[in-house]
Amino acid sequence: MPPSGQDTRSSSRSDKRPTNRENIRSTSPTMSSDRRIRPIHRPGVGTIGAPYKTEVNVFRLNIKRGLVVAQYNVWMDVAPTDAIIWNRAVFDCVISKYGREMGVSLAYDGRSIAYAAKEMNRKYTGTKLRVSVNRDGHPASDRDRRGGFVEDVDVEINHAKNLKFEEILHSTSTASVYSEYLSALDVVLAATPTKHYVQVGRSFYSGERAQDLGRRNITASAWRGFYQSARFSAKGPLINLDESYTAFWRKGGRHLIDLVRDANDGRDLNASDNRALRDVSSKLKLLKVRADHSGITYRVHGFSNKGADRIVFDSDGRKISIADYFHNTYNIRLRHPHHPCVKTNPKRDTYLPMEILTVVDNQRLTGTLSPDQTMSIVKIASTRPQPRREAALRTISKLNHSSDRYCKEFGLQVSNSMMSVNARVLPTPSIFYKHGKSIRPQGGQWRTRSEKYAAPVNLYTWAVISMSRLRKNDISKFLSDLIRVGRGKGVEIPNSRPIVVDADYRNVADRMRDLKRKINNDPKMQVNRIPLQLIVVIKDRPDAPTYNLIKRVGDLELGIPTQVLLEKHCGPGGRGRDMYCDNVMLKINSKIGGQNSFVGTWRETSKAMPDLNFEERPYIVLGADVTHPMAGGNSPSVAALVGSRDKQLVQFSGAIRNQTGRKEVISELGDMFREVYGRWRQNFKERHQAYSVIMFRDGVSEGQFDEVMQVEITALRKACEKIEKGWRPRITYIIVTKRHHVRFFPQSSKGQDRSGNMVPGSVVDTDIVSGRYYDFYLNSHAGIQGTNKPSKYTVLLDENNMNVDALQGFIFRLTHGFVRCNRSVSMVSSAYYAHLLAFRGRAYLGEDGSDTYSMGSSDAPVPAAPRLHEYLGKRLFFV
Repeated sequence: MPPSGQDTRSSSRSDKRPTNRENIRSTSPTMSSDRRIRPIHRPGVGTIGAPYKTEVNVFRLNIKRGLVVAQYNVWMDVAPTDAIIWNRAVFDCVISKYGREMGVSLAYDGRSIAYAAKEMNRKYTGTKLRVSVNRDGHPASDRDRRGGFVEDVDVEINHAKNLKFEEILHSTSTASVYSEYLSALDVVLAATPTKHYVQVGRSFYSGERAQDLGRRNITASAWRGFYQSARFSAKGPLINLDESYTAFWRKGGRHLIDLVRDANDGRDLNASDNRALRDVSSKLKLLKVRADHSGITYRVHGFSNKGADRIVFDSDGRKISIADYFHNTYNIRLRHPHHPCVKTNPKRDTYLPMEILTVVDNQRLTGTLSPDQTMSIVKIASTRPQPRREAALRTISKLNHSSDRYCKEFGLQVSNSMMSVNARVLPTPSIFYKHGKSIRPQGGQWRTRSEKYAAPVNLYTWAVISMSRLRKNDISKFLSDLIRVGRGKGVEIPNSRPIVVDADYRNVADRMRDLKRKINNDPKMQVNRIPLQLIVVIKDRPDAPTYNLIKRVGDLELGIPTQVLLEKHCGPGGRGRDMYCDNVMLKINSKIGGQNSFVGTWRETSKAMPDLNFEERPYIVLGADVTHPMAGGNSPSVAALVGSRDKQLVQFSGAIRNQTGRKEVISELGDMFREVYGRWRQNFKERHQAYSVIMFRDGVSEGQFDEVMQVEITALRKACEKIEKGWRPRITYIIVTKRHHVRFFPQSSKGQDRSGNMVPGSVVDTDIVSGRYYDFYLNSHAGIQGTNKPSKYTVLLDENNMNVDALQGFIFRLTHGFVRCNRSVSMVSSAYYAHLLAFRGRAYLGEDGSDTYSMGSSDAPVPAAPRLHEYLGKRLFFV
């Protein structure tokens, strides 16, 4: 194929209980006359818990009375690859040329909308405004004209509507209207920062003090910046300001060949080294590069296994190599014709030589970070509460909104002081073990000593695969320690010398199949005639493709739980061996069907906290999440639903489905609910259906609340009707949000832990919460590193009419039930499990996974998700 050359730019409620199964459709206050489900109003605030004061990284925003903002649609006749950056540059050219006559300052979003504090000169609306720009969208110079990199662009600005802020601040408008006004505020507040920083969403970054990511093969660096967003709260408009970090590619503005060397241990990339080609392709996937000879921007989709002097294509009826083509056509003689070429199209074999490509500057890394890079950026971004607070105050001072040209023109004033709000610390529930023994967590964690698992399951028949460099004696010693710890928790492991086989990444799947076939077909290799229950795999290093392969074979093909360990934890001299073995046994006992512990009700723990008004009736708790392909990927999104199977809310079963890429609404929720509910029914053996369904939905942004709520609640109701005609359980539907930038800084030791973070159990449900939705923040976990991010819970539907304190206490209880650790976690366990299962579903696609916001749909065909093996469908195999 020829080289790439085509231009790509073209107050609490009553606890009164119903006496029978009422028809909720006719009594629910959340159903409107047009049958749409409306989000419920806040019923009040909680009152239980020790109060304290805390600062929060939000600042009051004052909007001048009578503000009317003129909104304009912006059209350009050229759509480049780097749309936002190029659009902004072109728009700046328009303002530079015509701005004085327009008579207003226009704040532009970089896409298709601009805002002004008053209507602009009508002479310039609806008129094509022409500017001459270079390949970056900047005013064309004489040098650009000599090089042929000049383009005439027509820009048209049309008045769309006027936004009257006085009305929105005193109304209960729909979510879309609120979003429209918030977008206007965000664009105005960003108008000045976009001229000095690189904007990514609502964050602004600078590479001045960038820090390299990883220890070897450094291709990216962490840029520090800040997040800024407007929001409407119960107390009026606010600005949320927070420290932010993200990864950018290194070597921006330099030749690609330099970055390729960095990715390949400092060596030139060899076209015959297939392993290095795969490795570098994975590291640099979707990197944007610009061709020096044409100015056209491309993305890296891989590398060729031949040099430019050996890749030939048809040109005017004759065969020619890429190297000769560039010499003949552009008078460019390649210095490295033997180097691999860059594949610039994911679907066609179109290539360009590396040495004529330059890495686009200021470029964010949108793909998946390597484990080494992830570890680095987490460490860099882990800022303790006090330094994070000080950073926010420095940023608000530096932004100096009071002197900002756009803020002054639009009549916006931002306070330089953080808000102080009220918080409460909820009582802590007790954790129960075998024979009724209980532990009260301290600071969000607890340690077990003589306590046995609540319901241990004996591990009779198991096997080990070593993909490590450990000696047999080292493996035996580790297994002995693991068995000792397991027995101390009540898990009997009669076979203290399980079979151990060696494997590598090429044959590990065959080794797993062989183990099941040999052990299950030979009773002598079994203990108590129990078939193979578990395969432990010890790997030499983190490796997503091999890990995913192990999980696919174990989960889908063999129906056997797998436990993957790293040799650095299993070898001699490892620190904290008993603690590590304790954590591994928590996973193993859960995967083979046991219960490690359960969280007591408030009746068993603290009389101060009320239990749910339907606690004694049968109910099911759900968790749901959707994980999306990484930016630029065409694979499907994976939806996951988990449902409780026992009264203690310890055991969960799951269902997964693939759906259109980047679609957040779960398309097959009804079918998935019937799947997990069937397992709930089997376990409970109930004669009657569940009285209540409580669903925690993860990963939904506020702009998607209405769509997701309408579709998914309707799907649940239809599924219930299919299960049994006339069955109408009371549904509570709650959104769990972790992607936000609200951080709290307690003002006294009463609300702080040793790290300076909020103590676990801290609730904030006043002042900064929404004026439209029933939401609250709950910090349920202890700070390990950095500043805690509390979960935000938004109750969109509550047909169970739960008391506010009872609901907050119930959620706090659920954060203590996560089976993988003896700690309370940052969100309810069911949502956490759904998140893990969604990523496991992505492993079944053969990917290492990602978790990004929805960015539009894909037309790629959606493969059906594999159905889980029947044996594993009833177990927490994915933890």
